[in-house]
Amino acid sequence: MKPLSEICLATAREYGITPKNLLAPGRRRLPVEARYMAMYLARGMRNDGYTLLGENFGLTEQGVAQGLSRFGRRMRNREVLRRRARRILEDLGVSPEECAVHPFGDLMEGEK
Repeated sequence: MKPLSEICLATAREYGITPKNLLAPGRRRLPVEARYMAMYLARGMRNDGYTLLGENFGLTEQGVAQGLSRFGRRMRNREVLRRRARRILEDLGVSPEECAVHPFGDLMEGEK
């Protein structure tokens, strides 16, 4: 299981931001998208709960749940996000098949 810090670092690299910017509060589009990508991947790879993710990313449990629900819909509808997620997983040395939780079915689309 990859540490959350490694997931955040790989996500920040993919988005071209610093890990500090990824974790900083704010609503600018790029850091927010990167933050939710890191949470989405952590939930899929580590099965982290909403409470734990909220504590690490400075959000409420409800904020994490709502944000990940929206982000999951975006992942299903936007190939560019799925490509980003695949690159992050590749950077971490993890294949989508190794991920235990539901979100990663979305990453397999378009690979056939």
